[in-house]
Amino acid sequence: MRVLFFIALFGCKHVPATALFKADTVFSMQGKFKRKNMPLGTDSLLSYKVSGETKTKLSYNIRTISESHDRHSSSYKIVTQNIPFASDNATTVVACVDFNDLHLLSMHLRANTDSGHVKFNQDKFSGWSQLPRQERKTIDYTFAGGALPDEANTPWLAGLLPKKAGQKLVLPVFNLFGNAVKWKTYLPLQVEKITLKNKTFLCWKINAGVQGPPGYTSYHWYEKKTGRLIKEELVKEGSDVKFITELVNVR
Repeated sequence: MRVLFFIALFGCKHVPATALFKADTVFSMQGKFKRKNMPLGTDSLLSYKVSGETKTKLSYNIRTISESHDRHSSSYKIVTQNIPFASDNATTVVACVDFNDLHLLSMHLRANTDSGHVKFNQDKFSGWSQLPRQERKTIDYTFAGGALPDEANTPWLAGLLPKKAGQKLVLPVFNLFGNAVKWKTYLPLQVEKITLKNKTFLCWKINAGVQGPPGYTSYHWYEKKTGRLIKEELVKEGSDVKFITELVNVR
């Protein structure tokens, strides 16, 4: 199986050694992602838990992506809101990413119980993070070339990438509370149809790896034409409990 590493290289003189490990090809995100598939506007998604015949709403997720331009630079601003049904601990994440290679420039997370802020400059992430009943942690982490933003509850990155069934896509993603870059793996499986609210979408089904509760694997369906996330499922072998997120509105 061929493995491709997508690295955010923007004028960097070298690639981290870990990026070269077991990779057939290393190349920049710059100019490689499908800009026309950038999901500009506001997407609303509903997450729920399915256990046998019981369906329980978990959260409402809203993501807005917009372009930002000034005399010196261009970027994308990504605002994500996670609004749980069972508590008042809503979370808002505001991230800015580079216009050309999508590497993370800054991120601010605000919630009732946790928060954090990070900026990236000259190969270094700096800032802080705060979890409930824990001391505030300082972020001081170096990673040459930068990394992509954590997508949290509303994935979108894989919809921009070139896909071929069986060819893994590996991306460096900065984890705010882990204070480190994690390697995120996507495995395109096949193109199939997904029907939501009597509308059928032709989608790429992608294995997004281990995610959520222990033992669960995340699968994404991105519309082939637009690259938009249509559906996500977290499933566990041998369990009838699964977690589903579905697109409910685009504006």
